[in-house]
Amino acid sequence: AHWSEEGKRYFQRKRAEIRLRLAEIEYREGKYISALLQIAKGLHLCKEIADEDLIAKLKAMESKIKENQGVSVIC
Repeated sequence: AHWSEEGKRYFQRKRAEIRLRLAEIEYREGKYISALLQIAKGLHLCKEIADEDLIAKLKAMESKIKENQGVSVIC
């Protein structure tokens, strides 16, 4: 089946939202590196579809993790 561009965009956004939720869960569990990896994957998905709103949410979560733990990310 061929997906429309709108359909592809919808599923990319949903996948990125799931990455954000996983990052939040992993952050609460103290799995900071895993949380940051989820953020990176989510950001990659969002950049493909230029979803600025979700990019902002992911970057805010990334900042929260880094501020609270002083973890640096290698991308």
